[in-house]
Amino acid sequence: MDTAARIVAVCLVGALLAVLLKKTSPDMALLLALAVCLGVLAALTDETIQLFSEGRSSQVTDVWLDSAGVLAGILVAIVLLLACEGLYYHIKRSNE
Repeated sequence: MDTAARIVAVCLVGALLAVLLKKTSPDMALLLALAVCLGVLAALTDETIQLFSEGRSSQVTDVWLDSAGVLAGILVAIVLLLACEGLYYHIKRSNE
């Protein structure tokens, strides 16, 4: 997979994890911890699968890069979620 495409893919995974977990837990610290753990687990799973694929190799640096991409996606999603919530409450208060 092309490097840029892989970065976008793992960032989207992180963002989706954050959005899905936000629906289940209002606690931001728990959300961040769960999303990061699941993102790292996904990166580890991907690299483990590559161990058994013909012509592929598994590298620890790929796990770190994928984990960093997932974390970036999580952080972007959290910032956007908080911004949307703030905007919602601002509009709601101004209409009262």
